Amino acid sequence: MTATAVLRFCSCLFLAFGLAIAVPGIVLPGIAISGPAQAGESNPFDASLASNLLQSRAQIRIYRHDDQADLACQSRNFVAAKVVRSPRIVNETLNERKWIERWVLDRCGNHVTYDVYFTEVGQGGAIFSFLEVQ
Repeated sequence: MTATAVLRFCSCLFLAFGLAIAVPGIVLPGIAISGPAQAGESNPFDASLASNLLQSRAQIRIYRHDDQADLACQSRNFVAAKVVRSPRIVNETLNERKWIERWVLDRCGNHVTYDVYFTEVGQGGAIFSFLEVQ
């Protein structure tokens, strides 16, 4: 393949991914990307304390994990999120706070629950981990 062909292929790939992110309702294989809630539609993440970026990253990781849990299911979406442990400061010097949220995923009609553990450090630094609740 020539350098020009590779460049065109990469350009098309980036354009397709960019459109999928920018246009609500477009779904990439294995990743559901949704736009803002429409009028009258409730957002399952209204109660979440995580930023939109952090929510998005956690959703993608959980979708990837859940894809492996049930390979036959092709329909997944989050239906609820709530704070189960309020934020608490664990290190005042670093301004580090932790909290836990419980997210419910509809996996082909079955509800699967995940506890998502968040840690924010200062302004903008954040990490998360998750665990499927049995």
